[in-house]
Amino acid sequence: MVGAAVEKDASKAAIHHQWSRLDGHPTHWTRDELDDVCLDFHLIKVMIEDDDPADILQEAEAFISFLNETGSLDSEGEPASVLVDHLDAIEQQLYHKRADASRYCFGNRM
Repeated sequence: MVGAAVEKDASKAAIHHQWSRLDGHPTHWTRDELDDVCLDFHLIKVMIEDDDPADILQEAEAFISFLNETGSLDSEGEPASVLVDHLDAIEQQLYHKRADASRYCFGNRM
């Protein structure tokens, strides 16, 4: 996933979800929170225009890497390397969940 071109504002929905629905700290991330955002929230709430759900993971990796590189990733969360490795580990789970249309938001069912 490293080096993939990612849309400039790709992580906006994830940041808002983290701030408003999870722990309220958009720079604090754990593997469980990534699961919530990548495996559930995106399929339920975010229109996915591309047929490749791996874009969700690329967006999350780009955001985590940005936070880490700028020194903004909360040290009380999990380290960037653990989070990025976890994103690689959940890729097949994402494809499996993406195959279940009942999990989609209305726009993704069309």
